[in-house]
Amino acid sequence: MAPTQIVENGSSTNILSIANMPVLWACALGVFAVIILQSVIYIRAARKAAPAAGISTAELKTSFRSGAVAAIGPSLAVVLVAIALLALFGTPAVLVRIGLIGSAAYETGAANIAASTMDATLGGATYTQQVFAVAFFAMSIGGAMWMLTTLIATPLLKRGEHKLAKVNPLIMTVVPAAALLAAFISIGIGEIPKSSAHLLTLLTAGAVMAVPVPREAAEPGLAARMGPGLRDCRSPLRRLRRPHRRPRPSRMTAQLSGRNNPMTTTLSPAQATADLAEFDRTTSRWGRLTMIAGLIISVAGPLYLVLFANLGITSTQLWTAVAAVLGTFFVIWLVEPITYFPILGPAAMYQAFMIGNISNKLLPSVLVAQTSIGAKPGTDRGNFAAIMAICGAAAIHLLSLLIFVGILGTWLINVVPAGVTDVARIYVLPAVMGAVIVQAIISTRQLRPTLIAFAVVLVVQFVLLPLVPGLAMVPTAVSVIATILFAWFARKEARSEA
Repeated sequence: MAPTQIVENGSSTNILSIANMPVLWACALGVFAVIILQSVIYIRAARKAAPAAGISTAELKTSFRSGAVAAIGPSLAVVLVAIALLALFGTPAVLVRIGLIGSAAYETGAANIAASTMDATLGGATYTQQVFAVAFFAMSIGGAMWMLTTLIATPLLKRGEHKLAKVNPLIMTVVPAAALLAAFISIGIGEIPKSSAHLLTLLTAGAVMAVPVPREAAEPGLAARMGPGLRDCRSPLRRLRRPHRRPRPSRMTAQLSGRNNPMTTTLSPAQATADLAEFDRTTSRWGRLTMIAGLIISVAGPLYLVLFANLGITSTQLWTAVAAVLGTFFVIWLVEPITYFPILGPAAMYQAFMIGNISNKLLPSVLVAQTSIGAKPGTDRGNFAAIMAICGAAAIHLLSLLIFVGILGTWLINVVPAGVTDVARIYVLPAVMGAVIVQAIISTRQLRPTLIAFAVVLVVQFVLLPLVPGLAMVPTAVSVIATILFAWFARKEARSEA
């Protein structure tokens, strides 16, 4: 760690001397600790309430394992990008802002906007300690706004979900499926305009995912552990037309089968309702508390720099940068929690918006876990699978960040070729999304919403965005909302015709 060298007015360009201050390291490790605590509490609550949700202990383990495995590729991609940004932001800021709460795209964008308000350029001759502190504070406030919106919106969305489900239970079938399909298809197709290589990567990944796995080519034990999707060797289109139906435990009877100790637990309706209510109280209470703690700790480090590091930062410089970031990203902070709620469920919202990297890491992990146990988004089983998947993904992500960025990051800067980092940064997302889109189509098994999602996303990406460039920050949100509306009206029309 470089010795701290602070010039009186913060004009030094020795960024790493303040970017690696012990107080920033303490805050970064504090965020890690909060995420670990949250995951432990969620896992214990899920295990306790699993019988009431009709999900077995084995399925919880499968969801955790599936989420962890699905997160390996995206986590390594984030690690490579984080390593490339160490020289720009320092290890603590990269761990918290790039690796966790935020994402590389948002954080670098926010930092650029904040630096430009001080007539500076990231990494340039004008990139001083003062500019770094202001940029770090501005992008941290931006990340805090995502968490603040989640804290406010999640209880409201949960109450609205319950009321809508009572009015028309069909809503909880159409909305999650439409949101899931639109989100992944929008993110994937959004990669196409970047280059022909992006398109080829997307199509190749989707084609590989669509290839049926012959029964004789799959090792039986592995197939049994990974779920029906791997064992079913029919073509994806046939699976879409003729869904694979598997027995689903009822809400009151859960098969808790282990390898050595199979058993069946039968719950009364009242007990099942009480257990689910207790799970909801536990995850809501601790989800909010841990997110508030993460929010405070993540802002404490940059706040210390601007207030107590004697960098000569004025309030005008600080709030001008913050206002510029708020004005650019405020729509995303409002829309994203609403967009992802039908897919994640209320409890997982507190996880996802604190861990970060939602679209490129957490959503694929959730989908893989739900598919592996045959759970639908928006159901109790789907919500429990999402929670366990995110816990698994968080375990892989935290471990990879701690080892490859926190401990080995400085050494790896000089070892990893720049070309490898560029390839990971540029092509991992289309590769992941190509496979995930196909898996989403197969797992939802709803042809009409699938066609609507593709049509809406294509119109948004290639017609609406060129006409209204201001929507470039929220194409996924627009696609999700429009797909939900069209899918709902199409479903009602089909029912009325029948």
